[in-house]
This record gives sequence, C-alpha cells and structure tokens, in this order.
Amino acid sequence: DALREGDNTLNIKVEHPAMQTNNPWPCGGCSSEWGFSEGSQPFGIFRPVSLIETDEVRVEPFGVHVWNNEACDSVFVDTEVKNYSDHEQTIEVISKLALSSGKTAFRQAGKITLKAGETQVVRHQAKVSDAHLWGITDPYLYTLSSIIKREGKTIDDVATPFGIRSISWPVLRQKQAALRGDSAQMDKKDGRFYLNGSPVFINGTCDYEHLFGQSHAFSHEQIASRVKMMRQAGFNAFREAHQPHNLYYQQLLDEQGMLFWSQFSAHVWYDTSAFRKNFKRLLRRWIKERRNSPSVILWGIQNESVMPKDFTEECAAIIREMDPTAQTMRAITTCNGGEGSDWNVIQNWSGTYGGTADKYDQELKQPNQLLNGEYGAWRTLGFRSSDAEKLHAGDAKALSKAYTEDAFVSLLSKKAMLAESAKDSVCGHFQWLFVSHENPGRVQPDEAYRRIDKVGPFNYKGLLTPWEQPTEGFYWYRNHYMKVQPDTLTPTAADRNRDLLKPAEGYTYLYRVNCGGDAVTDSYGSEWEQDDSVYSHSWAERFGMNPFTASQGHITSRIHGLKSSSAASQHAAAPDAKLFQYFRWGRHALNYQFAVPDGEYRVELYFAEPWLGKHEGTGIDCEGERIFDVAINDSVVVDDLDLWAEAGFAGACKKVVDVKVKGGLLIISFPEVKVGEAIISAIAIAAKGEIGDAEKWNTAFKGSKPASGMSKTYWADLDKDVVEKYPKELLPQDNEVFPAVRYKSKTSTWTINPGVAREYMLRFRYKNTTGEQQVGRLKIVDSKGIVLLDRDMTFPKTPNKFKTIGTTTDSQINAGTYQIILSGLPNVSFDYLEVQ
Repeated sequence: DALREGDNTLNIKVEHPAMQTNNPWPCGGCSSEWGFSEGSQPFGIFRPVSLIETDEVRVEPFGVHVWNNEACDSVFVDTEVKNYSDHEQTIEVISKLALSSGKTAFRQAGKITLKAGETQVVRHQAKVSDAHLWGITDPYLYTLSSIIKREGKTIDDVATPFGIRSISWPVLRQKQAALRGDSAQMDKKDGRFYLNGSPVFINGTCDYEHLFGQSHAFSHEQIASRVKMMRQAGFNAFREAHQPHNLYYQQLLDEQGMLFWSQFSAHVWYDTSAFRKNFKRLLRRWIKERRNSPSVILWGIQNESVMPKDFTEECAAIIREMDPTAQTMRAITTCNGGEGSDWNVIQNWSGTYGGTADKYDQELKQPNQLLNGEYGAWRTLGFRSSDAEKLHAGDAKALSKAYTEDAFVSLLSKKAMLAESAKDSVCGHFQWLFVSHENPGRVQPDEAYRRIDKVGPFNYKGLLTPWEQPTEGFYWYRNHYMKVQPDTLTPTAADRNRDLLKPAEGYTYLYRVNCGGDAVTDSYGSEWEQDDSVYSHSWAERFGMNPFTASQGHITSRIHGLKSSSAASQHAAAPDAKLFQYFRWGRHALNYQFAVPDGEYRVELYFAEPWLGKHEGTGIDCEGERIFDVAINDSVVVDDLDLWAEAGFAGACKKVVDVKVKGGLLIISFPEVKVGEAIISAIAIAAKGEIGDAEKWNTAFKGSKPASGMSKTYWADLDKDVVEKYPKELLPQDNEVFPAVRYKSKTSTWTINPGVAREYMLRFRYKNTTGEQQVGRLKIVDSKGIVLLDRDMTFPKTPNKFKTIGTTTDSQINAGTYQIILSGLPNVSFDYLEVQ
C-alpha cells in the first residue's frame, strides 16, 4: 500500500542501542560482555536487502527443505506454503528433482487447500537409485524445483541446488554405538572424518567478512575473490568466524566443493528471558537458511561458549528438530568452551600461547581432540628475522617473542605438516585466520612494521592483511598445497614493452603526480611532483589522523612492460620504475583534486598490481581479485578495472581518458570498488595545445601550495620508519578498555576466564607476616592440562595487613579457562587475585 506509481526509494536503517542485551551480535564497540572482541558484528543482517514481488500464494522464504538419508538412496522434501490472501485457495504443490543434464530424477505432486492466512508444510519423499554424490573433487548438484500451480497455471517456482552426500564424525559414531549398545563399534578408535564413506583430512581456514574500509558489506565479487584465494592457498574447508556470513559464501562452497563449518555466535550471553527468546528465534532462521547446503558439515552454536549447559542443550534440540541429518551426520558444536552440544571442539594453540608445537601430531590424536578449531601465529607484516636480530642483539628472550614473518611461517608450516602426518588418525584442523580481522575489544595496532601502517585494533594472525596484502604465510600455503614454484612469473601482457611514459604530442602537461611517491624526473625528462595532501585525500582525514595512514605502498619487484628512451630506465631503481613501484590505495575514500581552468583535458592514469600474483606459477589465476572503477567528476571513466588481468603482477598499466571540466576542479575518485582496494600509481593531466602564460596559470590555479605534511618527509623514508611494537604510552590508557576482574578463592588456586587473547596483568593481594620473603611457584595451566607458565615468584614480607604485588602472564594467553596456581607458600594468605 505504501508503493507509488513510478520510482520508489527503499531505505534500510540499521542500529542498536549501546550495551543492548537481547541480540547475540552486538557491534563490538559497545558491548557489556567483558572482554568482547570478536570483530565489528553486523547487527544480524547477513545479506543485501531485497524487495520481491510474488503471488498471494507462495513458497515461504527459505521454505524448501531437502535432505537425504545416510545411505544416499532416499530424498525427502518439505515445502512450506502460505496463503496471504483473505480467501480459501486450492493449489497443486510439485517437487521435481533434476540432474544437471535436465533429466528428471523424480517428480511428485499433490493438491492442498489453504484457508485464508494459512501455512502448510507439504512432505514429498522418493527413492533415488545410483545417486551422483557431491564431493570435494566432484561437487555435483541436482536442482530441486518447487512449483505451485493454481488452475494449471504456475504461480511460484523456487529452484534449490542440492547435493546428495553422506558424512560421518567420530563423536556421532560413538554416540550412536552407545545408543545401540554396540560395544564393538564403541571400541573402534577411528578419529577420522568421512565423506561418502571415504576418509577426508580437513585442511580448513577461518575468516570474517572484514576488509579495510568495507567490512560486512561484501559484494558478490568480493566473496568470490575470498573463496578463490582460500582455494589458491590449498584449503578444502571454511569456518565462519564467528557469526553467519552472506549466503553467497555457501552457494560458492556448494558449487566448488569446499566443506563448511557454519557458525552462529561467539561468547555472548545475557541471562535474560528476552535474550533467550531472541537467540532461539534467530537460531531457527540460521538453520532454515543453511540446512540444504551439502557443504555444511558442522553446526557451530557458539565459539568460546559461555552459555549454560541446559540452554545449549535446548538449542541443540531445535537444530535436530529442524535438520534431521543432525541426528546422525552433522555434529552440533561449541568450540573452546561450552557444554551441552555433541562436541566441544578444542582449540590447540601450542607454540602460540606458550608451550611447543613439536608434539602437535600426537596431541591431535588424543580422543579429546581429533579436530582442532583454531591454530595460528602472530606476525607483523614486513618484520623479518634480520630486523629482529638487529633490534634484539644479545637479548634471546626478546628475540624469541618477536612476531616476525619468518617465525609466523615456521610455526604454521610445522603444525600443518605435523597434522598431515597424523591424517590417518584425525579429522583435521582450521588455520586462524585467513585475513586479519578488526578487534574493537583490543588495543593492538601492530598489524604491520611501518609506523604509517599501524592502525587497528586487529587480530593480526591473518595470512592476508586487512587490506588483503598477502603475507609470506599465504605464499607458503599456496606453494606447499598447490605445488607452485616460487619466484617464477607467468608471461603476461606486462612483458610487452610499451612507451607508456612518452608525453603526448600537442599537449601541455599541467600536472604530473607520483602517487604515493616522491618527486622524480623520468627518462623523457618529465618532472613528476611528490604526492601530498594538497592533491590527495584519504580515509584518515575524516578522523583527524595523518592523511597518509594505511593508504600507501611500495612494490619492491621489477616493473614489467616499460619501454623508454633510456636503457638504464629498465633497472628496478630507475625513475620510470619508481612511478609504478610507489602507489596509493584506499577504496572509495581515496581521491585526488586538481584546480584547472574550464575546458577539455587529457587525463593519464597509471597503475601496477602491487600484490596479486607475486610468486605466481602454473595454474595460479588472480583474475577478479581486485576490481574497481575510476571516476572523474562523478562520471565513471574506467569500469571494473582488473589490473592482474590487464598486466599481471607488477605490470605497468596506463589508461587515457578525455574529459570536459566545468567549475574549475578535476576530481579523480574510486566510487565503486567491488573487490579489494582501489589503487593508483601516477596521474598526469594535460591540456590540448599550449597555455599562454604558464607562470600566470600556475599562480591562478595551482596557487602557492600550502604545507602538505610532506615538506620534511619523503615517502621513501616511510619504509624506514618502522616500529616493532607501538609504544604503550601512545596507546589508549582508558581502563574501561582494560577491565579488571577480581577472583576470590579459599585456597591459593584461582580459576579465571579471560575473554580475549592478550597478555594479562596478575595482581595478588596477599599478607606475609613471617618476617622474611617467601618464594613460591607460579603456574598457569589451561583447560587441557597444558602448563603455559611455571616459574618462581617472590612475596616480600608485609606488616599485619594486605598488600598487592603484580606480575603478568609473560605472554599472551587465549580466551578460555585457566588455573592460576601458587604453591609452596603455607604461611602466606591471600585476599584475592585481580586479572587485567
């Protein structure tokens, strides 16, 4: 009734009150749940909003449910149909399953009568002989057509892709054997995961929908790019971190044959009736939207669960009611904490949060492990072992804690290969994480080594940075699993040398800017200005920050595709190469503004792909992994530019456009970025013919350039301005960011539950009236019994009153449950332990 004739505008407003307590997906910046840090959550909206015109009798949204039995010889279909009209209607409901060839596997139909406003669920089932099974190497999909006809006319037709397959988990095999009293099966200690009766080693990764400048608003192209890069790295499974993702993910996983651990929430619990009611309502929606996907092998109710056992059991019962395959095939999980599901999957962080990874294969084989929900390592982009050795010469302890990319690769590769060596006994593991993610609950900006790139907060364990720059870890996985030989380049268009920088005849060049770089004179004698804040504008300006923060980069590899008047210019350090090696990035927030007289102009745009395709080899295709538009004064002049497809990695690329300018300003911007970050290497602007009085023109239009912030700094110097860890005195000091929690105990053992991975302060309020200092033993033990810390701690004497002494956990510990144990102190009494 609200629609008008002609165009209508649909506005979607999304918000929630600060400190809300009835939604498991708070935004991350204003949560009352202590230690909350699992990303900037998306308010529970996980897909674009659609407006659909339908008949008044229709299949309900996600109202088709199709599944198969364990034997894969029977298919069951439930179709939920509603009559939205004010009168009774008789319809025919048809279920037709077709092979990819179009041939019908089965067809069933029946008539029903719906009263006004009534909803009915229509059940069809049929035998399927010689089913073509869905698998990792052959993700075969049937198509189920759910058709509604009225008086012989089709009024609704819903197509549902569906894969027939069987899966089997050790936890459910043991559970079913116990229910049958099958002691022989219970004694079998087969810890593997099976797909269609064959064991499959799960080599998975985890990922948020986070991207610098565009989180939780991914385009289909962006999602396709992420999935493609995961497959390039050799992963065969994906775990949502840690809330439902856009449904296009599961469509691609179904089509491409990747296993899928779908996640609903992460350690958020408010003990109110409103929260419980809403949680269950949203849980039902989550299952309904995902249960048809053959890729879904696990249901994850909550990561690092803090829910009571009885409520988890209630949620598990809902899942089994809505998904019959959760009785025997799909396991229901929590991860790294929680009771009441089929399986609390462990997280094994040996070698990251204390301990060693040397026995990782043996640990995975233990009956209480078998599948590892998360393993990973910290790292700082661009920080190498050689840098750490210079910084920490002679300081072995500091060197061992350095988050170098070399140490990152060493730990990841050790755990990956040890897990592979145990694949005849275990299900597998999930690497944490594919792309570093936003972490509003933390104060840690050390994603990268250069000071200019230290933004945050981030969980910086990603194989790619938040701006999707691959790390050495990504290349290790790609080379190891895809057998790509490093340091080889596939010939591309970039290898065809071209006169890209030769000035156009008959033009006067008004501006030449080396984007993200310093002033340079190229091999043709043309002078290019240093990039600065007079011309360029980026995201950081909106927040009063250094305008160059996290928006500039430097390619260290040779630039391909350049031909100039000087043979020396082919060298990587030559001026021509520098125009392409330095660049700016920044999605839709980056733009350049130039004052010009009204008129017609030639605009030359220069680019080079800085990251994608590095170390590429046979079979590695990076097309579609960076796609963006370029606009001049709001008119798109370059649409869907894909630099890798144009010129390969580090290939010089040039686009020339002719534009008319009115209003004295020429603005170059990037209004639509479908994938990754928009980038630009250099810009030249020229007018046809000659400008009469060049000096007068410069005064009138360029003016006297104000201080740009670059007057005493060169872009090349930013590569040298590096910081291993951002100084604490420059980080936020508000204690609300670092909440302190007190724990009481009648013994000298405390059970603590930190909610976020970081280093913690331990403050003991104690009394020692013996007249002498007392030396005890401090241990930190995780929930799996692994000792993370074991060392002496000294308690000085006190008068007859309590005093406080502080220490730390020595290194970061993960979210979870830990025992803090003090022994050997019979004459020391304790009031409490404060953890901050």
